[in-house]
Amino acid sequence: MRVPQGGGRGIMSGYSFALARQTALADPEKRKAIADLLTRLARAQVWAAQHPQPFAAALGQSLNMPTAITRSWIDDVCCRSASTSAPPLTSACLAAPIR
Repeated sequence: MRVPQGGGRGIMSGYSFALARQTALADPEKRKAIADLLTRLARAQVWAAQHPQPFAAALGQSLNMPTAITRSWIDDVCCRSASTSAPPLTSACLAAPIR
């Protein structure tokens, strides 16, 4: 099974955003929890990039989709080259999701 021609290119920017209110960041306990979440997400992204087949299987199970489809998505997206570093937030970044 394959994703239709184009595979969704041009629909999603590839960016993801993590937002937190200033009040949450000002609270030491909430700030610690937010930092923990972001650390876990970065580790998960690295693991997924290093283990594309198990990631495809887990994603397929989570989404209730055939693994062949999720494996194809991952292969097409080339998640192995994904960066976990945050680029500067620019107006181009912010406009990308609404193209």
